[in-house]
Amino acid sequence: MNEEELKLLNKLDDLPNKLNLEIRGLILAEVMLRKENQELKKQLKYLRSGEYLNQLKFERNMLQDVVDAMEVAPEDKAFIDCTHRNTELLAQQKEFIEYLENEINMCDGFLETIKSDLEELTYAGRVAGKTYITTQIMKNETAKKICEEILSKYKEIIGKYE
Repeated sequence: MNEEELKLLNKLDDLPNKLNLEIRGLILAEVMLRKENQELKKQLKYLRSGEYLNQLKFERNMLQDVVDAMEVAPEDKAFIDCTHRNTELLAQQKEFIEYLENEINMCDGFLETIKSDLEELTYAGRVAGKTYITTQIMKNETAKKICEEILSKYKEIIGKYE
């Protein structure tokens, strides 16, 4: 979500709840569509690059070799094994990125909940747990920053190899 969309979402707090929720839903839907559109553009770029066609030709030739020789050639077997390992690594990378993104989202949810609890405690005149809550907020914000830094660096590193 970009800065402009965040500002718009913050302005929505003044609108009646039902309208506010509908507009927020539309904005979130637009953000999801933009993300999906970016992914589709990447796929289209890959298809247009010719790399996909080369991959299909290679696989066709490899299958033809198997049919002709009635066995899998050692170099083809090595290639298949390597491809399988690469596929597993890509799946692990994706899983790790999703894990970090989920941790960041959980930190955001925790912060929203705990900050609203802190406001309620302050309004109720009960400030006894305020120090504990403030400490938890600081720990959570630190954890979130660490996850964001790891995610950013990880994406930077794997981006060089994609």
